[in-house]
Amino acid sequence: MIFHAPRLLSRLIGVMQDYYEHRDFPGATIPLSFVGTIANICMNLLGPVSQLMVAMLGVRMASLIAVCLCVLGLECASWSSKIWHLYLTQGFLYGAGASILFYVSMTAVPQWFEKKRGLALGLASTGTCLGSFIMPLLMTALNTHVDSHWCYRILGLIMAVTGVISCLMFRDRADKREERPKLKEVFQLDLLRSVPFLLWCLTDIFMEMSYYVPYFYLPSHATFLGLSSTQGSALISAASAANLIGRLVSGVIADRFGHVNTVILYGICSSLSCFLIWTFSNTFGLLLTFALVFGFFGGSFIALTSSVTVIVTGMDRFQSGLSAFLFITLVSMFGPNAAGALEKHMGASPFFCYKIFAGSGYLAGVLTLFVMKWLISKRLGGRL
Repeated sequence: MIFHAPRLLSRLIGVMQDYYEHRDFPGATIPLSFVGTIANICMNLLGPVSQLMVAMLGVRMASLIAVCLCVLGLECASWSSKIWHLYLTQGFLYGAGASILFYVSMTAVPQWFEKKRGLALGLASTGTCLGSFIMPLLMTALNTHVDSHWCYRILGLIMAVTGVISCLMFRDRADKREERPKLKEVFQLDLLRSVPFLLWCLTDIFMEMSYYVPYFYLPSHATFLGLSSTQGSALISAASAANLIGRLVSGVIADRFGHVNTVILYGICSSLSCFLIWTFSNTFGLLLTFALVFGFFGGSFIALTSSVTVIVTGMDRFQSGLSAFLFITLVSMFGPNAAGALEKHMGASPFFCYKIFAGSGYLAGVLTLFVMKWLISKRLGGRL
C-alpha cells in the first residue's frame, strides 16, 4: 500500500497549485500544472530503468534508493522560489523515486495472487486513496498556519519514515527470484506488434489523461465559486475516500465478472459523472457529489492495470509488458496541461472545457477497450 503512495502526488498537486496561484505565482496555472506532469512523466518514462534496477539490485535495495530520491525531492522543493525549481525537485527527483516504487508495487502483487488477484490489487492500490484522504487537509492546514516550505519538509519526513519501514518489511516471492529479467528482456519489441497490447495502452492514455483533470482543478474550481481553500481540499479528500472504496469494490467485481469488463463499466460511469454532474456543479454540494461519484468510479483502471496487462501479455511477459506499457503511456501525463490549454483558448464558460475533456477521455477509453476485448475473445459479451 505504501509503495502506491507516490502516485497520490498527482492528486495533491492540485492543493499546492491552488496555494501557489493565490500566493507566490498568481496567474501561472499552466506552468504550475507541469510540476505534476513532470513527476508523472518520470514515473512512466523510467519504467524500463526501474525494471533494470530491480533486476540488478533486488527489490529491497532499489526501493530504498527510491525512497531516498522521493525524500530528497520533497525536501529540496521546500527551498524552491521559482517554478522551475519545482520542476527539478518535486517533478524530476520525486518522480524518479516514485517510478521505482510504483513499478515494484505493480509487479509484486500478481506474483502472489491468482484467484483473488483483483481484490489483492484493489487492496494494494488503496495506499494512494488513504494518503489522498488525509494529506489534502494536512497540507492545507500547514500552508495556512505555517507556509509551503514547511509543508514540503513535513511531507518529506512522513515519506522517509513510512518508506523505510515498508522497504524493510517487503519480501519478494522466493520462487520468482531466479526469474528476474535480463537486459534484452526489458523492452521486447515484439510487444509493439501486438494490436491488443497497443489498444490497452491507448485505453490507458485516454482514461489517465482524464483521470488527473478533476484532481488538478477541483480545488481551483471551488475557490472560483467563492468557496474556501479548506472546502477545496475537502473535495480531494472526499474523492479519495470514495476512490478507496471504489477500488476495493472493483477488485471484487473483477474477480467475479472479469477485469476488462470492470474497467469498461467503471469507465462509463466516470464519463457520465463528468458530463451529467460536474458540468452542472455550481455549489459545494454538487461539487461534493461529483467528487464522491467520480472518486468511486474513476480509479479502477489504475487498480486493475496489472491484471489487464497480464490478460493481454501473459504472465511470462508481464514484467517486460508492464515496463513497455508505462513507457508508452507517458503521453497521458499531459492531460491536465492539454485541458488547461483548451480552457484558456476556447473562450467557453469557466471550467467547462475541463469537464468535457475529462468525460470525453473516459468515453474514448471505453470504446477502445471494447475493440480490444473483441480482438481477444472474438465477442463483446462474456467474462474477460
